[in-house]
Formats: sequence, C-alpha cells, structure tokens
Amino acid sequence: MSDYHFIAVMTYGKEKHGDKSYFKLGRGAGGDVLLALFDNRARELAAPRASYRYLYLDDSNAVTHRNYLVLRLTTDEKAQVETICRKVGSHAWVYLWESEGRRWLEFPCAPQAHYIDPTSYGGAHPKFPPTAAKFITPSRQADEKTASVPSAGVTLTQSGDWWWIAGDTYPHRETIKQAGAKWSKSRREWYFKGHDLPQAIRDLTKATETPAESTAIEVVTTPVEESSIIVTVSSVSVESAKPDNVQYAIQRMKEAPAVVKSTISIQPGIAPIAQAYVGELTGSITGNVHCYGYAVDQGVCVYLNFGGPRTAVEAIRAKFSKGEAINCVPWNDAAIELTPGEGNTGKYRDFMQNISEARYTSVVLLHEQITAPNYGGKSRTCILRTDEAQGVAMLKHHVTQLVTIPVFDAWADYLWDAGALACLVSRPIRAGGIDLWAVELDGDAWTRLICGGLEQGLIRLPIDVQ
Repeated sequence: MSDYHFIAVMTYGKEKHGDKSYFKLGRGAGGDVLLALFDNRARELAAPRASYRYLYLDDSNAVTHRNYLVLRLTTDEKAQVETICRKVGSHAWVYLWESEGRRWLEFPCAPQAHYIDPTSYGGAHPKFPPTAAKFITPSRQADEKTASVPSAGVTLTQSGDWWWIAGDTYPHRETIKQAGAKWSKSRREWYFKGHDLPQAIRDLTKATETPAESTAIEVVTTPVEESSIIVTVSSVSVESAKPDNVQYAIQRMKEAPAVVKSTISIQPGIAPIAQAYVGELTGSITGNVHCYGYAVDQGVCVYLNFGGPRTAVEAIRAKFSKGEAINCVPWNDAAIELTPGEGNTGKYRDFMQNISEARYTSVVLLHEQITAPNYGGKSRTCILRTDEAQGVAMLKHHVTQLVTIPVFDAWADYLWDAGALACLVSRPIRAGGIDLWAVELDGDAWTRLICGGLEQGLIRLPIDVQ
C-alpha cells in the first residue's frame, strides 16, 4: 500500500483581494482542512457576513484543476483530515482517491459515518484521476524525504534524440527542469531533446534497456516547384519502448487506415452554434447573467456565450478585457473558474446582439487565438465545428498555412484522424453543447505527419502532380 494519499478539496475558483488571489470555499470542511494542513502558510480573509470563506495559500504550485484543489498527503495527514471532516455534520466536500477502485470517495462527515460514494446519490465530485492534476504536498518534509532517494521510480526512455522521463518525477521536478527538460501536457511526462542526456537526470535512475519496437522516421523535404513535389523519407532504426506522438499516430493509422468519411467541399453560409444553459456567471457584478456555453483550453477561456441585462453583460465583458476571472456556477455542481489567463488583456472579440424590447443582451466572446491564429510559431487555435465536413475543412486550412509543402483535399480525413492520435487535435473542457476542438499550430509536427503518411502509403500524391 502506498505511503501517500490523494485528496481533492472543492473550491469555487479564485478571487483577487488586494494584491493576492484567494481560494473561494463554500460550506464544508475544506477551509478547516487547508488551514490545518498548511498551518502558518495559509491565511484566511476575514470578510464580515460573508457567505463564503477565502483562503490564501503560500505555495506557488497551488492551482485548481476543474475547480478542485488536489493534495498529496502522508498517512498521518490523511488521518488528520478525516478527524476534521467527522466534525462537520453535513457534506464535507473533501474527497479521497481510492486507487484500487479508481474512484473518489467523500470523507465521512459524522463520528460514526463511513466514506461515501458520491455517485450513489448524484453528488458533485471530481471527475478526473489525481494524476491528471497538478497536486501540492502540504508537508515539506515529505518532499525532502522522497527527494533523498534518487531512484524512486523514475524511468528513462530514448527515442532517437528524444528522451522521455516518466514515473515518480514530481519530487525531482526542479532538478529535471533545471537540466533543460520540458513537460509534455499530452503525455504527462518530461522530455529532453538531444543525443546526450544531462548527467543530473541520469543520476535519478538508470535508463531502461528495451528491444527495438518502433522505427523513427527522418523526413527531408524540398521546396515545391510549380506542380512537382519531392519528398524524401528514410527510416532510421532506434532502440525505443515509446515512440513520440507523431510516430505513434502513423503506426496506429497504418494498423487501421483512415476511411474517407466526408468531403471538404462545403458551401459558404451561416450555420448555427449549439448552446444550452450551463449556469450563472458571477464575479462582482449586479444582475443575473446566464451562461449558454464555454470552452477552456489549457486553463484559458477561449469561448464564452452568455446573456442578461445589458449593464451586467457589459460588466462581464469588461472584466475579461481587463484580464480578470469570473465564475460559472451550475445549479448542481461546483463553480467553474473562467479566466483569460494571467496578465492577458484585450484578447477577445465580442459578437453582441441587443434585444431592446426584452431588455436582454446576448454576447459571444472569442479569444484571439481563434479569430487571429498565429502561424509564425508553435501556438494553438480552435475550431468551432458545426459539422464533420466543416471541421475537417478548417483543419486542412490551418495545416496549409503552417507547412511549406502543398496539402491536398484528399488528405483532409487523414490529417484529422492522425492529428487526433498525435495529440495535435484535441477536445478542450467545454459545456453548453458547443463542439469545439483545439489544434496545435506546430508546423514541424504536421510536416512529419504528412511525410510519414506518404512514406507508409497512408496518403498519396494526386495523379496530376506525380
């Protein structure tokens, strides 16, 4: 049995008071749990007659994941939390990850109570494993103790000039980062690009010796002249247990090739965007503002559909343009924090419709990464998909802008399917019926995906250009 335990504390996001951001907590044991675990590193804002509790944590890693604060505790700390929750007398809104059942259980909230499965009564609870979130460890001694054992479950895997650092890397994150490695959000592993791995990382463990199981694809492309295309693809054998995302996608597509499902010849016109009531928007505003859809990509709200009295709607729009966060409060779940991102101002284009007879204003906010994609560097954009053919056509358009080789209509379905396997196309967090997809604007990765598809025969050049 593990010496560590994961818990999740429900919050209503963060609110800024003065020069600090405070976690907003409702009724339950969450506030008392955080104060007890963090001791002098936690401070509560004394707000008279407040319906919520506001706590500041002196920990730069303290961030929420889908409005839950995830902590890794020792066995003694877990027992301490259980004692606090048993004094509440109602729902604790604090959850324990049960690794065997791979589920979250709510802490008991009475002296004789047991752990509760929140799905049994339809209660709110985290809907993600703790490894999907950035967790914090209240006990500094626990981190120091773990860090003193350099080989604690860290594994190294080489794929050509790429090194993947996996396993229990959290206690060694600063060492790995300072050595030049970067974090992959899609694989949730560290990676280092270079033939020689820094010794500081090697000291954490010994590289796993594995027989060759994959082939790395080295792609050389030449500029296109008139209608001719010259693509040279050579296979290079590497000793690797895990290919990178592009290699993995090509291999999977080879095993199950894409079937042409749609035509990208779409007619111009206006198509409706799906919407459904999500909750109420709050954040130092007056008036009821209803949310009819949102999308959050890598922590930044890229799409927001809302409506209400004009003054209240204008207040929401103003907060976003100034880079301030708001909360969306569903009627039956924890609030969701919607933020433009730290320090981001003036990033949104608004589409507003004022219905004067009903004294109602409807607004859709789109982030500039949707309205003005940056093809000059490795960034992201999003596709508002109204149907499959339109979504495939938009992806083909983005890829065409990124790469230096032609992209043909016949490749569009391959680009969508292989791009999804390579984590270049993904679905952000969204609600309200909106069908929105995020796209990595990485020209190198898309070029490799195209050339790999040509080399493996998954796509072909049109006859008139061969």
